[in-house]
Amino acid sequence: MLILLGIDSEFGTLEGVIAPLYDLKIIKMKKYMFLPIVIILMFIVDISMISGPGFYIFQIFDDYAVTIPLLVIALSQCIAIGWVYGTDKFADDIEFMTGKRPWKFWMFCWKYLSPLAVFIILVWVLVNNIQKGSSYSRYAGCPQFSNSTNATNLATIAWTVSTPYPLWAKFIAGTLVIGTIIPIPIFIIKEWPTNWRQIFKKQFCSGIGNYMPDPAAWEERKLSNNMYEQTYQDEAKC
Repeated sequence: MLILLGIDSEFGTLEGVIAPLYDLKIIKMKKYMFLPIVIILMFIVDISMISGPGFYIFQIFDDYAVTIPLLVIALSQCIAIGWVYGTDKFADDIEFMTGKRPWKFWMFCWKYLSPLAVFIILVWVLVNNIQKGSSYSRYAGCPQFSNSTNATNLATIAWTVSTPYPLWAKFIAGTLVIGTIIPIPIFIIKEWPTNWRQIFKKQFCSGIGNYMPDPAAWEERKLSNNMYEQTYQDEAKC
């Protein structure tokens, strides 16, 4: 079960890396030829993590290739869905595929709760890393036990010590973080619309409805109320 669970998780993760390269026409090679190259390169990197000092290499990847980049990517996705593409359009897509519009609570989460939560966690991680510094857990070796040492005392012994990363390790860690995040500002600049002033004004300065979890439903209700008031006024005149 664990083997199959790991394999099918790797399928989705690898496809998330490969698919954008083909969607953006960055890779022209046939997919069945490109995939083995990527897998072999990843296998070579993974082999280093099961060597003697492999746990230290794993710590670099675990501390810097996952936490900060994943939070930045998640925050960018929340902003893109909630404020750029729009929760109303996203809800329209879900309604088109499932026949049912999402509950407004989920739309509230997409637009407000999720970005705020991810932003708070990201700030906390950055502050914690700055205060703690870049360090790793180094194995301290087997302590010299005396005859009086018992099993209860073993639980209180520190088997590892916090050690600052050397300069080359800091360079690798920085490369992992920057290499993962840098595509986001690059494509933002590349795809920046020429009419961004009009888009910004329409999104943020065209009424309180845009700040609602579901702007489309707000506008529909507002239009319905206007039609009702107009009909009431016409009937009153008659």
